Amino acid sequence: MHAELFDLRGQVALVTGAGGGLGQAIARRFAQHGADVLLADRDASAVQAWALGCRGVGVRVHTLG
Repeated sequence: MHAELFDLRGQVALVTGAGGGLGQAIARRFAQHGADVLLADRDASAVQAWALGCRGVGVRVHTLG
C-alpha cells in the first residue's frame, strides 16, 4: 500500500476508544498518513500516553478523556 494513495494531510480524524489496542492502531494509521488526530477515551491516562506516540510522526494531536 502506498502512502500517497491515502494522503490525509489537512484532514482531522476523531478516534474514539483511542486508549485501547484497536483505537490505537487506527489512530496510528491516520497519523502515518498525515491526518491530525483527536483521541478520545474514558481512560484519560491511556489516551495521554498514546498521544505521545502519535505526535512522534509529526502531526497535531489533541486528546479528550
